[in-house]
Amino acid sequence: MSRRSRQVQQQLALVATVVAITIATFYLLSSRKVQELTTADTITSPEWYISKADFLSYGPDGIIRSKGLASEAIHHDYNQQTTIESPKLTSFLLGTPYRTAVAQHGTINSKKVILLTKDVVLTQFPSKQDRVLTLTTQSLLIDTKNNTADTSAPVTIRQGSGKTDAIGLHADLDLNFLSLLSGVHTVYAP
Repeated sequence: MSRRSRQVQQQLALVATVVAITIATFYLLSSRKVQELTTADTITSPEWYISKADFLSYGPDGIIRSKGLASEAIHHDYNQQTTIESPKLTSFLLGTPYRTAVAQHGTINSKKVILLTKDVVLTQFPSKQDRVLTLTTQSLLIDTKNNTADTSAPVTIRQGSGKTDAIGLHADLDLNFLSLLSGVHTVYAP
C-alpha cells in the first residue's frame, strides 16, 4: 500500500470516528440543545508512519554509532512520541556491534528516552576475555543521553553458565555497571 493510500485511509478513519462520536453524543445528550453538544477535544492522526523502519546514526567521524530496526514506527507531533513495533536497537563500538536490545514494543519520547516493553532482551557481545551477557525483563527504560537503563520489573541475567535473578535494575551502560535492586539470587556453575 502506498504512503498516499495510507494517508487517505487514515483520514477517512478519522472522519468516520468524528462522525460516530458526534452522532453518539447527540443521541446520548438528546435532552440538550444541539449547540451544547460536545465531542472529543482533539483527535489526531500520526504525523508520519513507516513500515519496516530502519534508522542509522553516525558519529562526527563518520563511523556508525547505532542502528534501529522496527516492523513499524508511528510518530505523533502533539506529544512528540514515536511508537515502534518489534524494535531491534544495536549500539556499535568502533563500527562493530557490541550491544543489542529487542522487544515486542517500544516508545521513544522527545528527550530520546526509550521504553521497551514485552519480552525485552538486552545482549552485550563479548570482548576477547568476556562471555556474552544476556539480560531479559518485561520493561526497560533506556536514557540515551545519560546512557543508562532502568527497570523495576523482574530481571534475569545470564553469562556463561551463570544465572542471576533480581527485582529491578539500574545500569550505567558507559561503565558496563549493573546495580540489582532487590531479591537477588545467583547460580554459578564453572
